[in-house]
Amino acid sequence: MRYVYQLDISKPWIQLGDFNVVRASTERLIGFDNSAAADFNDCLLHIAQDDMPSKGSWLTWTNKRGGDGSNKSKLDRVLTNLAWLDMFPNAETFFLAPGVSDHCLISVAMVSPNGRRKPFKFFNFWLQHPDFGQILNNSWCDPVEGGPMFALSSKLRRLKSVLRQLNLKCYSNISKRVLEAKTELSTVQERLFASPTDDTLCTQEKKLVSKYMELRYAEEASC
Repeated sequence: MRYVYQLDISKPWIQLGDFNVVRASTERLIGFDNSAAADFNDCLLHIAQDDMPSKGSWLTWTNKRGGDGSNKSKLDRVLTNLAWLDMFPNAETFFLAPGVSDHCLISVAMVSPNGRRKPFKFFNFWLQHPDFGQILNNSWCDPVEGGPMFALSSKLRRLKSVLRQLNLKCYSNISKRVLEAKTELSTVQERLFASPTDDTLCTQEKKLVSKYMELRYAEEASC
């Protein structure tokens, strides 16, 4: 993935295929490599990319074995940046039956059946994000040259782009994020049962409860 760092992330682009690495333990049944996942996620964060909305099989690769030797992973994905999603807001990814391959087939639909652009929608749960106020202030206070109406429309257009990026970064694949947050919280709480006076675990629990509740609220509000 080193070459990705050389790309101009301000321009619209899309990448798809077998990345041979997963992003989380929930994306692999056996043999999760935490270090490789951390490197991959760090790379995606650096280039402002994330998974496109998708339908079909979640685990896209199988070793074609049965019983205890069976293993499945999400090795295949479609990555895109916000600039590309602005051009194709209705695009969707479909992971199709693999046939004779050990990988699912990937199909990207560029336009929804009705062919209309999805309107911008403001989600109230964005207000609960701890960085929302700073994000709003930074975007709105950045000056724009031109008349009052031009400046206003330019700032609104820029703010929509910033908020879409916030949503893509923090709330995409929201159901998966909720499940991961719940698992993380349960793990810390189980450790806390064994060590009830551990202040570090108590602090972690409070943060994870807040994170889990924020994501649950976002999931419910986006339905």
